[in-house]
Amino acid sequence: MKPPPSLVPDELREGVLQALRDPHGYRIHDDGRRYLRHLGFQPLHVVVEDLVDYLEKGCRLYVLPDDPQKCHCCLRYEEDLVIHVKITPHPQDVGMRVTLGFHSHNTGYPPLPC
Repeated sequence: MKPPPSLVPDELREGVLQALRDPHGYRIHDDGRRYLRHLGFQPLHVVVEDLVDYLEKGCRLYVLPDDPQKCHCCLRYEEDLVIHVKITPHPQDVGMRVTLGFHSHNTGYPPLPC
């Protein structure tokens, strides 16, 4: 049996949140843009605002098992719409920037709790 997913350190979580709050603090990867458009999300920044809201309400960020420099979580819109969010932090001299990947929850990883 696999161990439960590890939570990211609080300092990283806060850096990610600060980057997501800044319209210039994040970039959505091209495949994530296509996926969100396929689901009908327009404009795309609305999903990032929802992600910030979700994280501020207590959704957890987990260390990505295959790459401990990255983290991930699930953004739940409805019972049948769960989006897997992969976050790649890029620490800067001042603050942090992040690259976001959005995918279906069928990722090969065990389902994430929130």
